[in-house]
Amino acid sequence: DLAASVSIYGRQGKALESEPVTVTARPGGKSPSVPIEFRVPLSKLEPGSYTCRLTVVDKAGGKFAFGRTPLVILPQEGGQ
Repeated sequence: DLAASVSIYGRQGKALESEPVTVTARPGGKSPSVPIEFRVPLSKLEPGSYTCRLTVVDKAGGKFAFGRTPLVILPQEGGQ
């Protein structure tokens, strides 16, 4: 089993963190990749620049990996 979560960091530190999602790899699959889907309520964040971090933990193997990417939240059209 894999556990994955998304964290979003702003200037003041962690702005949002998703609940962990557990994914079970399919045995005998053609690819070692496993799709993971998140729903993150970005409307709760103020417009601005953030860093988005994806963390994946392999519970059985005792390993983890993470990746980071920049994220920009733009104001809604119409100023709402």
